[in-house]
Amino acid sequence: RDRELKGWSDEVVKMVEVVGEGVDDGMDVDQLVEADVLKEWDALSDPVYTTKEFLIQLIYQDKVYAGNPPKPIGDVLREIVLEQGIGAGLKMYRDAWANERDQYDFNVGELNTLGYNLMARGMIDEAVAIFKLNVECYPEHFATYDSMGECFMNRGDTVLAIQNYEKSLELNPDNENAEAMLGKLR
Repeated sequence: RDRELKGWSDEVVKMVEVVGEGVDDGMDVDQLVEADVLKEWDALSDPVYTTKEFLIQLIYQDKVYAGNPPKPIGDVLREIVLEQGIGAGLKMYRDAWANERDQYDFNVGELNTLGYNLMARGMIDEAVAIFKLNVECYPEHFATYDSMGECFMNRGDTVLAIQNYEKSLELNPDNENAEAMLGKLR
């Protein structure tokens, strides 16, 4: 058991080194993800909880921000949407994206989490707006379309749900959720 834990620990150290080398070469988190620098560790990736993208983001934040990452944009945005409305939230996000990128954590999961939070509150139109913003910011990320598909499905818009699940599957042919949802929707 100790040997197994030591082996896993050694692999984590190697992942940190690989991401660190990319950071030293001037790569940002999006470039590290696009380059698939943790491809060697595909077997450790879990599509829901521990994706390679998530591991890269964690390691990147530790390397670049010394363990003190910028404030999660989703937390700030949620408060603005709930207090001032979706229009104010979208404006704040776009302004921060353009002018304060170093002040906030803009990873793809921030808007995804907020969209699901809004759906859980019954704020479907607001959730659609957030998922659309995520697609706008991350047009090549399969999860943005998968989430948008779920939101449209919950809203009862089968045509748009199918379109988004199809796009998600196009970007990630291994997306079993999109396949399953398309099977239910068709």
